[in-house]
Amino acid sequence: YAEIDKAKLYLAMHSGQSSYDFFKIIRNNQKIFYKTELLQFNELQRIWVSEEEKNEFRLRTENVITNQKFSITLFQDANREYNNIYKIARYFLVLESIVGSQAESRKAIRNFFLINNYSINYNFQNQLGQNIQIDFVELAGIIRAKLFHGVELKYKYFKKVFKTETDYDFFIEDNTYFHKYMRDMCEVALMIKEMISR
Repeated sequence: YAEIDKAKLYLAMHSGQSSYDFFKIIRNNQKIFYKTELLQFNELQRIWVSEEEKNEFRLRTENVITNQKFSITLFQDANREYNNIYKIARYFLVLESIVGSQAESRKAIRNFFLINNYSINYNFQNQLGQNIQIDFVELAGIIRAKLFHGVELKYKYFKKVFKTETDYDFFIEDNTYFHKYMRDMCEVALMIKEMISR
């Protein structure tokens, strides 16, 4: 089963997907019944410039699976989550695991990306077509903290992130892309950690 588990983790990293049972078989009184299961897809597509780049990604992914097994397992679990807000919180847990923060995790994650020359800003357009730039670490960290402690999400917790309650409401109602951005940042963090651990 070790190789199957490794293949599942590779799938999580390579495609942003988790393995799913796609049908079930039941045998009852000599009759066989089966039911197909709906699958969830994250619509992740990779474009390779060269075969060498593709092979390097594969090798780095195998190293991530070997050296960061707990973090990649959290990543796989986050990919399975259906609720986009919960998914954001789960991806934040992945980032906490990668940077190894024990206290002030937002600061540790922010520093990890800044030291490695990655922006911590997320850009989106609000309902008026205005470009909004927010600190993704702060936003995801607040979501994770509030959900973890069983607190209902409200604008008052996000005043540092959103200038207006309207922008907050728009984000909560249409958070389709942010969790994908978080998934990408987890992948980036896993790869950076692998490179600096060599």
